[in-house]
Amino acid sequence: MNEQSQLLVFFLAFAVAAYFWFNRQAQEFARIAARRICKNHQLQLLDESVAMTRFRLQRNSHGRLQLIRHFNFEFTSFDNIRHAGEISLFGRQVQSYFLDLPPEDNETMDENHHIP
Repeated sequence: MNEQSQLLVFFLAFAVAAYFWFNRQAQEFARIAARRICKNHQLQLLDESVAMTRFRLQRNSHGRLQLIRHFNFEFTSFDNIRHAGEISLFGRQVQSYFLDLPPEDNETMDENHHIP
């Protein structure tokens, strides 16, 4: 293997490791944010976990490309039924979240929340 090939392999390995590292940090941040959202709405985050479902690039307010990551999670409103939620992160900020609440809870709370 020549020197250029070794550098390419090293760079690719570094890029893959960085990708997994930053995704893990984003997942942890999303878990903390989902727990806080659930607590603010008197809900319980189930399994203390979130799962990334998709991501895309978008320009931030400074014109730089940044990832938007979407995570799903489950919660309960203490009725022993699992409900779905989604949280969208723009970098390290919550862009929006969605709570799929049962019909009786939707009367008192809007289910789509966009964070400015």
